[in-house]
Amino acid sequence: MMSKYRILKLRSGEEIITSIVGQRKQKFIVERPFTLQNSQYLDEMGVPRDMVRLRSWLKFSNQNTVFIPKDHIIGKGFIVWYSH
Repeated sequence: MMSKYRILKLRSGEEIITSIVGQRKQKFIVERPFTLQNSQYLDEMGVPRDMVRLRSWLKFSNQNTVFIPKDHIIGKGFIVWYSH
C-alpha cells in the first residue's frame, strides 16, 4: 500500500514529512508538515539505537496548510516503513 506522505529535502537542508495535497503554479500545497529529527540512544544492553522524532514544522502556528515553492525542494521520496 502506498502512503500519501512524502519526504521532502529542502534547499535549507531540512527534511520534512508531509502530504502533498495539490499544486499551484510553481508551488506545492502541503498539509501538516513535520520535521524529521534523528537521534541515538543506548538500549538497556548498551547497544546504540537510532530514533526518529517528528516535530511540527510550524511550531507556533495553528495553520495546517503551507505553500512551498518547487525550486526550494531538491529531493522528494516515498516513505519506507520497516522494523527490527
